[in-house]
Amino acid sequence: MRSRIWIASALVSLPLWAQNSGLQLTELRPNQGQAGTAVSLTAIGSGFFSGFVGGASSVPGSTLIWRRNGVETRLGTGFVSTTTLSGTIPASLMINAPGTADILVELGSPSTCDGPCPRSNALTFTINGQPLQLTTLTPNRAPTRPANGAPQDFQLNGQGFATNAQVFWQTVAGASFTELEVLTRTGSSVIQAQIPAALLTQAATATVFVRNPGGAQIPAAASNTLPFTVFPALRLDRLAPSSLPAGSPNSKVTAFGSGFSPNTRIGFRDAGGTRTPSVQVVNEQAGTIEVTVGADLLTAPKTWQVIAMDSGFSSDPPLSFQVTGGVTVSSLSPNSRAAGSGQFELIVNGSGFTDDAVVLFGAATLTPTSRASTQLRVNATALDAPGTVAVSVRVGSGANALTSNSVTFTFTVATPSISSLSPPSRPANSGDFDLIINGQNFLPTPTVTFGGQTAAIVGTPTATSIVVRIPNARIQQAGDVSVVVRVNNAASDAFNFQVTAGGPTISSLSPTTRPANSGDFDLTIAGQNLDPNPSVTFGGQAVAVNGTPTATSISVRIPNARIQQAGNAAVVVRVNNVDSNALQFQVTQGGPTITSLSPVSRPAGSGDFTLTINGQNLAPNPSVTFGGQALTAATGSATSIQVQIPNARIQQPGAVEVRVQVGNLSATSNFTVTAPDIPAVTVSSGAVDVPPNGNTTASVVLAGAAPVPVTGTLELTFAPNASGLLAGYADPALVFVSGAQRRLTFTINQGQTVAQVPGNGAFNVGTVAGTVTVRVADMSAAGVPVASLPQPRTVTIPRAGPSITPGSARLTNSTGGVTVEVQGFSPTREITQAAVTFTITSGVTVNGTAAFTVPLQPAFTTWFASQAGRDNGSRFLLQIPFTVAEGDANQITAFSITLSSPEGSPATATGGR
Repeated sequence: MRSRIWIASALVSLPLWAQNSGLQLTELRPNQGQAGTAVSLTAIGSGFFSGFVGGASSVPGSTLIWRRNGVETRLGTGFVSTTTLSGTIPASLMINAPGTADILVELGSPSTCDGPCPRSNALTFTINGQPLQLTTLTPNRAPTRPANGAPQDFQLNGQGFATNAQVFWQTVAGASFTELEVLTRTGSSVIQAQIPAALLTQAATATVFVRNPGGAQIPAAASNTLPFTVFPALRLDRLAPSSLPAGSPNSKVTAFGSGFSPNTRIGFRDAGGTRTPSVQVVNEQAGTIEVTVGADLLTAPKTWQVIAMDSGFSSDPPLSFQVTGGVTVSSLSPNSRAAGSGQFELIVNGSGFTDDAVVLFGAATLTPTSRASTQLRVNATALDAPGTVAVSVRVGSGANALTSNSVTFTFTVATPSISSLSPPSRPANSGDFDLIINGQNFLPTPTVTFGGQTAAIVGTPTATSIVVRIPNARIQQAGDVSVVVRVNNAASDAFNFQVTAGGPTISSLSPTTRPANSGDFDLTIAGQNLDPNPSVTFGGQAVAVNGTPTATSISVRIPNARIQQAGNAAVVVRVNNVDSNALQFQVTQGGPTITSLSPVSRPAGSGDFTLTINGQNLAPNPSVTFGGQALTAATGSATSIQVQIPNARIQQPGAVEVRVQVGNLSATSNFTVTAPDIPAVTVSSGAVDVPPNGNTTASVVLAGAAPVPVTGTLELTFAPNASGLLAGYADPALVFVSGAQRRLTFTINQGQTVAQVPGNGAFNVGTVAGTVTVRVADMSAAGVPVASLPQPRTVTIPRAGPSITPGSARLTNSTGGVTVEVQGFSPTREITQAAVTFTITSGVTVNGTAAFTVPLQPAFTTWFASQAGRDNGSRFLLQIPFTVAEGDANQITAFSITLSSPEGSPATATGGR
């Protein structure tokens, strides 16, 4: 802008035009709007100018300019302050959405500027094409519940939702609106919100809408409303009948309750899910639902959980529906048979069998040869060809007849097959044994050959298992022996049984003896044929094998629990189900053990006392040491002895070893000498109210003389009472003078009552309003932590107005003008404005004013919210640059400045060059 000199008289006057900073645009409020709607705009920045009129010329002020697609439009602009302009964007410019435009500020006009007029940077303004609209609620209904019940989550779908969009609820028309908690927002189209249970206590049709609250960046707007139905909660009171016998046909059950609608359905639930019978009749007025329960739900005894379901909600708690014991078939014996094998006895196992029960075997009705409530026996005839037959049981007759579930009986013609032998091998000449043959299709009437010779069957074979007795004469030589099963003249493939070399033998043990209760140990067993896969028993109980055994050596771990009593324990090795000879391991008499001490601890210097030592094998003639020094046992037995401990042995806190020795064996345990009792401790401070930037002291005092040396740590913590600070913040200036830290170590000498604190405990409170807590963080007596710590004390730094550091106000020249600078602090961490008045050289006329009010709240909010601001507590260095548009900046010789905050007295200072 061109500067002009106005000659008012014979004297030359130097017009002085000053403003806070260079031209800059920092924020638009709002920075977006809806297409077709005019927008009231506020522009925030610096260097804005109201215009200047003098003599025959004028300098226009600041103008907002709209620029879109290269076309500029000057907006109607109002000057609010050097940092704020107001304007209006007409609806005629809010077109072709969505889209953006640039907004900038120009000083003056082309007619008054030499060349282009000064312009600010440009900021983006967005034209939105999508109006705020609410389309769906999911769910849009919920049952009533107690006021302290669970809340209801739901999803709102629509468009135009702002990042800070709010959700509101109105229970009935005319009632006040309640803002709901927003859980998440996804883009501009989805909001997850929560309805508190207190709004769902009564049935009603409520309305829900979304509101964009507006503010600096977006205008406020409200969506359309959608209904949300709160319906009476589903409740089941009783079922009639509440039980039916297993095997019942399709049956009607009536559910009584409330909250039913035409869409309500009754479900039967178990671990496999919920079954919903297809035939259900709802009577809302009567509060009943008649359900036809299918026979498929009544096949066997069980308990169903019954619930009412409607629109994704269900009644709670469920009711129980019992399927009582009807007639059930659980198994058949046998359950398969070779086709064409003639008549056989079939055993039917189950429950609910009565005296008139009959067995339905396919199309045949068989009368049992014997009946019991859980088992029926009948004579059945095999099918001539392979196939299956359904087997069930019927009890009763006529309309009262109940038929059980059916179980399948299979007729096969498959040849027998062997899958495994147990055992698969046996040492030569190791005696008679039973061989279990596992496989398929072993019935009816199997025969077995072992090495080509018939083997005797033991017990009753099944279709999958046969037991035969093998005499020792058949396993005289090592080698393979073929095993074959024959059924109905069909022979299985041969399966080899292995006859191995001779069985295991034990020749020696190492060690051969061990004292009772002397701990776990490894035992080495030497012998022959000890492999493969040996198992070992010690005193008849299995023990774990260590590492890899060999044919001549095995190592096993013997736990202490196996050698608790003196005596002999037999050691036996088993290989391939053959046991070795037994060798005896000797458990000798054990040494002493200590199981407990009474008491287990004692305060240091608390006087003579009796110590009871409990254990095992404490006699005869035990010797006892306490901390390595011998004591005399006063009384005692093999399980308990008592000794006298003199006070001189418990002078220092710590662990003391107690040792009992009987013969050459001994046992130890630890006794604890605890710290002595410490008299009551008090923490105090020199003052309870300290002005900002002040200091005081902290001290620690005992109620009586310390019995032992005491050490501890004093700690300073801070709770701010100033804006913009989170809990846990502490002014960095809050420190002990000694060490410049917030923790300080103190000591209380034995026999003293007052703690020695470095620097006499002096500490600076800092400059931020709040509360300082002085506390003992930890304390030890003779090196042992003290559990009960003293109550802390607090010091208050009051909220007050700003303070300017004396001598810090100064005036310096800067590019195009001058800069005002002051230092100080503000306990509330707030400063709203500065009032600056300049002193001008005598004889110079100021065209305009020499007094300025500078808004500072945004600048100080930014400073105190920054990391550097937090690191300086409430301290600041304020620099305000002023531009001298015409005239000589050196004509400004001094200034006065007053800083104001929302509370407390303003601070005033003067300064010069």
